[in-house]
Amino acid sequence: MRRSHVLATLTTVLSCASTGLLAQEDGLDRAESLVREGRANEARVVLVSWWDQRYEDAGRSDQQRALWLRARLTVSPDEATRDYQRLVVLYPTGPYADRALLRLAQAAHAMGAGSQARAHVEALVRDYPGSPVRREAETWLRAAGDPDLPADRGMAESDAVGGAPPPEGTPAANALTGPFSVQLGAFGELSRARAVFGDAMAAGFDARLVRVEGSPLLHVRVGSFPERDPAQALFERLARAGLPGAVVRDERSERRAEPS
Repeated sequence: MRRSHVLATLTTVLSCASTGLLAQEDGLDRAESLVREGRANEARVVLVSWWDQRYEDAGRSDQQRALWLRARLTVSPDEATRDYQRLVVLYPTGPYADRALLRLAQAAHAMGAGSQARAHVEALVRDYPGSPVRREAETWLRAAGDPDLPADRGMAESDAVGGAPPPEGTPAANALTGPFSVQLGAFGELSRARAVFGDAMAAGFDARLVRVEGSPLLHVRVGSFPERDPAQALFERLARAGLPGAVVRDERSERRAEPS
């Protein structure tokens, strides 16, 4: 009888532990699934619940994953920046540190801090030389250009004109005619393009994946306007949502690419 009681107790303990682990895993898995489906608000609810109940007792792997998810889902650029910084500082050898550095670079660029954006990319190149994100970061930095410089100093990939308009009356201001879009990135890897596309859709923006004539990269873009001002307004909304990018003027034809 005593043996049966011990076995029953042990079975109950193991069952509870197993259920707890499954709930922990399901919470993060469910949040990521909702993000992919564009259901950001539901994903936030699931993540907050998991965070309140499980974060303190979770392993390092799940804590990093949760930080990455929270940074992607928050509508506050400051909160996203803090979580990306935590990933870099607290988990420098983790699976998200290199991507967090790229997001920090893009956020700094969106705020006009060109030197800080370059410093983040340089840290990524120096500390993660074998990372698949390295090439993406270098390509992005060349395409985004330097917000500390005049806008007519030439942008690489898509003739990006950054977050701030050129001074009125300058040749650059007079020459810039549409179409204008906000570009969230240009990627050689489909998985990375999908991730940024998913982030934008999850935040409620009508993003698109396109290929541009003469470029081998997949471009993630939002909006299309004949004039720059509405594109600039959209750029600022995206930045506030934690989605840094650049206003681009590209007269080359776009061709839609499927996200899946």
